Amino acid sequence: MTITLGENIKKKRTEQGITQEQLAEVLEVSPQAVSRWENQAAYPDIELLPVIAGYFDVTVDELLGVDIERKEEEIKKILDEVQKLEHLGKSYEASCLLREKVKEYPNSAELLSNLAGAIYSYYYQGDTQLDKEKFKEYANEVVELCKRAMRYTNKPWIIHWCNQLLVYNYFNLEEYDKAKEIAENLPNVWVTRDMILPRAIKDAKERVPLYQQNILSFVDILDLTIGRLDGCAGYDVQKQLEIKQMLEKLILTALGENPRFYNERLFHNGIGMAWEFAKLERFEEAVDTLEKAWQYAVDFEERPAESKYSVFWLSEVTDFRDGTTKHTENTLYDEMAEHLTNFCYHDKFFENDERVKALKEKAAAKIAAK
Repeated sequence: MTITLGENIKKKRTEQGITQEQLAEVLEVSPQAVSRWENQAAYPDIELLPVIAGYFDVTVDELLGVDIERKEEEIKKILDEVQKLEHLGKSYEASCLLREKVKEYPNSAELLSNLAGAIYSYYYQGDTQLDKEKFKEYANEVVELCKRAMRYTNKPWIIHWCNQLLVYNYFNLEEYDKAKEIAENLPNVWVTRDMILPRAIKDAKERVPLYQQNILSFVDILDLTIGRLDGCAGYDVQKQLEIKQMLEKLILTALGENPRFYNERLFHNGIGMAWEFAKLERFEEAVDTLEKAWQYAVDFEERPAESKYSVFWLSEVTDFRDGTTKHTENTLYDEMAEHLTNFCYHDKFFENDERVKALKEKAAAKIAAK
C-alpha cells in the first residue's frame, strides 16, 4: 500500500487533533489549500515540506510516506518482543528495550505508551524498592511519556491507557486533584466498548464470544474491587476472611473448577485467607487453605499453552498462556516458599506441622526444577 503526501498530512493532522484551519494558520496558507493537499488535488510547495514535517515532529521522508510500512512493521516486531519479555516478568528488560527504540521512533504513541506502562509495572508494581526522590522521578517520567504519546495519536485505546497511567502516577505524586479530574472524565463501565460492541453486531452468534469475554472482565473487576474494598474499609479479621471466601466462591462459580489464568487470583486470595485463619488462631484451617492455594499455584503454572474453560458459558474463550504478563520473574512456587517461611516465623505451629513441611519440600522441588 502506497501512502501519498496528502493522505499523510491528513493522517498526522487528525492523529494530533489539529484542524485544517489551525494547520493553515501556522503555514500561512488558506484552509482551502490544506483541503486540496489532503484531497490530492494539489501539493504543497517544496519549501513547505520541512516546515510541515517539523510541525508534526516527523522527518520529511516520513511525511512523504517513505518506509512508512517498514516503520509500522518494525514497531509491531518491537511490541511483540516486549510482550515476550513481559510474559516472563522481565519488566525492566522491556523498559530498557523500549527506551532504546523510542530514541529511534520518538513520535510513536505505541512505543511511548508501552514504555510508560513498563516503567510503571517495574518500579511500582514489582518488588523494586525506591527512595522518595526516585519514586517521584519515575512517576514524573511516566506522566511525561503519557502526555507525549497522547500528542501523537487519536486512537482511543492509547489515550484511555495513558489517562489510566496518569491517574495512578498523579496519585503517587500526591497530586490528587489532577488524578481525580482525569478519572472523573473517563467513560463509566456502561459506555465502554465491552458493553456496547456486542449490541452493534447483527449476527447473534458473533456476539457470543464478546459476551463470554465480558464474563472474564467482570470477574477481573470484582476481584480488583473487592480486594481494594478490603484494603480500605477497615474491616476486622473475621470480615476480611469472609470477603476472601466470598471472592473464591464467585470465581469458581463463574469460571468453573479449573479457571486457568484465574488460578493465580485464587492463589493470592487463598494465601490471604490462610493469614486470616492464622490471625484467628484457626491453624488447621490455615493449613487446609495453604494446601488448596498450592494446588491453585500448580494449576496456574502448569496449565497448557492453549486451553478452554470447563463451563459451557465460556465455550468460545481460549486461555493463551503466552498472552499473560507479570511484574516479576518469580513464579507462584517462589511466592509459596516465601509465604511458608513467613508462616513458620509467625507461629511455631506451622514450623512443626507435617503438612507445611511437605508443602515446603514441594515448593523447593519446583523451584529447583525451573
